[in-house]
Amino acid sequence: AHVHADPKKGDFYVAHIAKPGRAAEAIIAELVPGIIRDFPWPKSMRWGAASAKPGSLRWVRPLQSILCTFGPETEEPVVVDFEIDGIRSGNITYGHRFHAPGAITVRRFDDYAAKLEVAKVVLDADRRKDIILS
Repeated sequence: AHVHADPKKGDFYVAHIAKPGRAAEAIIAELVPGIIRDFPWPKSMRWGAASAKPGSLRWVRPLQSILCTFGPETEEPVVVDFEIDGIRSGNITYGHRFHAPGAITVRRFDDYAAKLEVAKVVLDADRRKDIILS
C-alpha cells in the first residue's frame, strides 16, 4: 500500500491486491457436492448403510454414480473430481439395468444423451412418451 496525496481530498491509502483466479474445475468440485446434498426434491429417500447417519445423502432414487465433466467444446473435457457419501464423480454412467447394463463413457451432454438412448434410456420425457405410445 502506498499513500496518495490529493490537495482537495487529502492523503489516502491505495492498496493493489492481486488475487489470482481459480480453475473452473476447482470451483465446480467445491460447489456441486453441496448442490447435490441440498437439492430440494419433493420426495426423496436414503439408502444403504450410510442412511442411518445424520446428514446422510437424500435423493429421489438411490444415487449410483455422479457424472461430471468440464471443458470447452474444442478440447477433450476433464473429469471434475469430487466425492459424496462414497460416490466418486467420473465420466462413467449406465444404461437400462436389464437391456444394456454395461458402463458408458461420456464426454459431454450431447454424447451422454445419444449414448443413453443406445443403452435403452430416453432422457426426453416427450420422446419417451411417443415411443411408449407408438
